[in-house]
Amino acid sequence: RRCPQEFFQSYSEGVSEKRNHIRPELISAIRSSKIAIILLSRNYASSKWCLDELVEIMKCKEELDQTALPIFYDVEPSQVKKLTGDFGKVFRKTCASRSNEETERWRQALVDVATTAGYHSINCL
Repeated sequence: RRCPQEFFQSYSEGVSEKRNHIRPELISAIRSSKIAIILLSRNYASSKWCLDELVEIMKCKEELDQTALPIFYDVEPSQVKKLTGDFGKVFRKTCASRSNEETERWRQALVDVATTAGYHSINCL
């Protein structure tokens, strides 16, 4: 049986690094979701916007018991957790002009998502 189309709602916006924060509509969508699928790649940490969104998703996982499902595409979960390899380099570059508080929020969200059961692209090929 197939789920009706209205069962699934996807939220994607044109990602603009010029925005200083996540739009309220997106925060509301994240909070009202039952499941959040996070697709992490080598360059994921290059986007402040994606990192801020991840912080919100992981907060909802903790506080609202929301299901978070990470998919690691072309990046090892251990690289995300320990901020090593290309992923770590990209993260450090993104953090270069950010506050310690913001950097720590992102780092903690990355550790949390990396230790959440999910899928690794190498297991899907």
